[in-house]
Parts: sequence; structure tokens; C-alpha cells
Amino acid sequence: MPVPTRRRPFSARKAVAALGAFAALAVGVPLATATPAAAAAGCQSSGCTGKNPATMGCAADARTIASVSAPGGGGYAELRYSPACNAAWARQLPDSDPVWRVRIQGSSSNDGTPDVTYIDGSNAYYTLMVSYTWYVRAGAEQTVTDPGAWNNTSWR
Repeated sequence: MPVPTRRRPFSARKAVAALGAFAALAVGVPLATATPAAAAAGCQSSGCTGKNPATMGCAADARTIASVSAPGGGGYAELRYSPACNAAWARQLPDSDPVWRVRIQGSSSNDGTPDVTYIDGSNAYYTLMVSYTWYVRAGAEQTVTDPGAWNNTSWR
């Protein structure tokens, strides 16, 4: 004798929610709105390459995804990423010491050859952005005792 299957009990609450969602879509009402960070972003992906993360609103939702110390220690570079902008940049810490420099490099292929490099300048202590559709890495340099020697994060 076959085992009878159990039916789920009818839920009026689920039925009303489904009907409301269908009605909203039918009249063109969006069910979800953009996050505040995404709405504030002034660029997206390749449109962010070469732009300032602070002025484009990309710093609002940024998080550190990797970091590396400069040769000799002391300062370090953070690889920062903004999901809303889908872009990355490097930030220097400590951010008030001109002895350290940071850079971001972007590569369209994973062959280790950078296609673009931005180095922090004008005492901004962070670089311009590179699209996160590319491979990216951050680097740190100590400009007094070891100029030209860079430590880098791995490509991401």
C-alpha cells in the first residue's frame, strides 16, 4: 500500500503576499529599491577606472579585502573594494606619513603584467580606482630607506 503524502496546510498570509507581489509587478512597482551605497555611487566597474573613490561615492560601502606591509615595516597598503561601484583602490596607513606610498595595479589578464598603475599623490593617501572586473593588487613602498622596492598583495 503506498504511503500517503502530506499536504502543506493552506496559508492565507502566503497567498496574500504572493498576490500582492504579482499585482505590484503587473502595475510596474519595483519590489526592491537600490541600497543607499549603490544609489550614491557615481560610477560602476570600468566607468570608475581612473576616478577618485571619495568624490564618486565609492568609499561609502568600501571594505578592506587585503593588506601588505611596506618593505622595512611601518606603513602598509590596504586593498579597498566597493561592492556598489565594483571597483578597487589602495589606501595608505598610517595616512599622515609622507614616507610611505601606495599603488593599485590592474591587469586585464592573470599573467602578472599590470595594464594600469595608479600611485597615491598630492598627500591624498589613497589611489584612484581600477575596475574590479580586472585582476587587482595593492602595493606599499617606503620612499626614504628603500625607494623603488614595493611589496604587493596577491592578485585578486
